Amino acid sequence: MITFEETLFPEVKLFRFNGLNDNRGFKIRAWSQQDFLQNGIDFAPVESVIYEMPKAGTLYGIHFQLQPKLQQKLITLIAGAGVDYAIDLRPDSPTFKKWFSIELAATNHRQILIPRGFGHLFYSTEPDTKMLFQIDREFDQTLSKTISYRDPEIALDIRDRDFIVSPKDAVAPLLNSIQLNIDKTKNNACQILGMHHISMKCADKVQFEKAVTFYKDILGFTEERRWAEGVMLKAGNARLEIFCNGEGVRELGAIRHFALETKNVDELAAKVKAAGYEVFIEPKNITIESKPPFHARMAFFYGPLGEQVELFNPEAAAAPQIQVLRASEEWQRAGAYSVRVEGMNRQHHIPLRDEFDEHDCDGTKYIILLDNGYPVATCRFYEDASTNGQTNLTVTLGRVVVLPQYRGLGLGKKVVTEAENWAKELGYKQINIDSRIEAIQFYEKLGYLHATGNDEIIKSGSFECVQMDKEL
Repeated sequence: MITFEETLFPEVKLFRFNGLNDNRGFKIRAWSQQDFLQNGIDFAPVESVIYEMPKAGTLYGIHFQLQPKLQQKLITLIAGAGVDYAIDLRPDSPTFKKWFSIELAATNHRQILIPRGFGHLFYSTEPDTKMLFQIDREFDQTLSKTISYRDPEIALDIRDRDFIVSPKDAVAPLLNSIQLNIDKTKNNACQILGMHHISMKCADKVQFEKAVTFYKDILGFTEERRWAEGVMLKAGNARLEIFCNGEGVRELGAIRHFALETKNVDELAAKVKAAGYEVFIEPKNITIESKPPFHARMAFFYGPLGEQVELFNPEAAAAPQIQVLRASEEWQRAGAYSVRVEGMNRQHHIPLRDEFDEHDCDGTKYIILLDNGYPVATCRFYEDASTNGQTNLTVTLGRVVVLPQYRGLGLGKKVVTEAENWAKELGYKQINIDSRIEAIQFYEKLGYLHATGNDEIIKSGSFECVQMDKEL
């Protein structure tokens, strides 16, 4: 199981595997192809290197590699601590030259995946730091480049500090002296991320149920989403789309088309058309009316053998139309509960009796976010117990949950902000939360501070937490 954290860039993945802790110590995965693919991450290391840094203040970077061998880099600390930077070096990107940094430590088990087209920098903050560095394309000295960490255009927050660096990094050039060919040559690189799904059509409802039952009960596929005309089944990184509206037309056979996943539907469709092939469905956004609704961008063309091929981007959806509710009716509270069951109980294997406690009662306030009427995020807050008969002006925030498929869209911030506004309108002056360790940075960005004089790690259910608060 992987727990993700939000970053400035959706392409930069910050996460940690949930490990095993027993009387022998701690065990945690450094990489799992199956878990990565199930979470939409296409990364398979071809080389792993361990860097040892005896002294704090040792710096590597800014490093990157040009086309045609752009690299992804998976960074894991196995001893010590340091700060890791991802710098967007894609000239055509709206976030060109912006950067994101995060503290990594062997004790917090965070890992960061630096995507293609990004520069990477790391410096140690503790002696005897050891970094596991994994890449998905081999190092090529002719394509490897370095940029000075003091570059004023990139403006890192460490550019005025001195570090232990290599002779090469010490004389690294500035960005404006390097010819970047990261975005501009992307047409020469493969833009297909893999096979997204194979589509089948059934002649009638009876055939449809027979096929669904076979793939689910016999082969073990699970249901990813369902809508009026069909279902998407998934096993590992394989998907089957089965339709029930074939209406008996069989000349194309049961297999109707295959879908190739890409982030560049429009660009590839244009290339196919320029090569003389027919694009019979032009690029367009679609919404599959499943629960929750599923948004994507797609196009269809006929291949050289007459095969139907779909170009499919499951991440190109228009941003969901989110409705924010302060729960006042039972159905709204039921929506909040359903998000918690789906996003916490099932994902983290938490028993219902542990998720729902004495604070799930009439006096508790609930926020619920809806996407087209479907609950996708929630939180709650309640007044702290009064002391000495005095009115308490403090509330406790908790059970902040966003469904996995909606994470990274800013909904966590939206639901917490609405709770803060509501509490403030009710006259409360302070809001407290027991933040999970991996969410500390999220709450710090929202203005929460560590509770005065209390940096103790506390146990909340199966999670390690730290007490934080914010003045309203």
